[in-house]
Amino acid sequence: MLSSSTALIPQTLHLWYPGALDHRIEGPGHGHPPRRRQTSDGEGQVSRESTEGSRSGDRDGSPSPRVITSAWFFLRTKVAGSVVYLAAIYLFHLCKAKPPLPLAPPSAVRLAVEVALGLFLYDLFFTPVHWAMHNGPTWLKSIHVVHHEAKGTLSAGATVRHSLADGSLQVLVNIAVQFMSPWGAKHALSRFVHNLAVTWLLCESHSGYDLPFMSHRLFPGVIGGAPRHNDHHNRGNVFYQQFFVYLDDTVLAPRLNAAQ
Repeated sequence: MLSSSTALIPQTLHLWYPGALDHRIEGPGHGHPPRRRQTSDGEGQVSRESTEGSRSGDRDGSPSPRVITSAWFFLRTKVAGSVVYLAAIYLFHLCKAKPPLPLAPPSAVRLAVEVALGLFLYDLFFTPVHWAMHNGPTWLKSIHVVHHEAKGTLSAGATVRHSLADGSLQVLVNIAVQFMSPWGAKHALSRFVHNLAVTWLLCESHSGYDLPFMSHRLFPGVIGGAPRHNDHHNRGNVFYQQFFVYLDDTVLAPRLNAAQ
């Protein structure tokens, strides 16, 4: 639910950030830029090719198969996923009471360390899971197929385009790292900021944008960001890390070179 809401920010970036579309990730294997037509004043104007009928329905007014498929996908993955997620939380708290929120805030050092460590561990633990969903047995690969239907230049909505099993694996990894802290128990505020940071980085990496304020620009050589993940969606056998680059460039790179 948080991912779906956060995805709206990069998804609507072109509406509130001037020139955002000039920073879309394009090139071989990354989709194609919008076609331009000449106007009477000679200026190029972006236009989309017309298609038969309407995207939202056929000419007779009935919903198109594409709309029906999209609606079913939304119900099957987002609504059902939210119900399962909330039900799991409810059942968990039936077995284990939720502890009261701490009154004292964490120090700035503790907050920074716990959030940074959480991001590092999430990426570290999920990378082999992600690699296995591409290189493991068929049944494991099958749960990741839906997510990789998004190709070309990605949009942030691809963040939440996944099967229930795929999303559950990510949630389980995230829950596991939320229990890890040098201070024993991770502070509630650190867990909250961690969830915001993970959600934003995932949406950003699926956004299809290469903007100067994005994480891979702010931390080059540390965070892979949207360009690498866009490449991963189109090629499939590169850049398995969600956030960072050190495993892709060291441990996993020799495997890729050997396979090629």
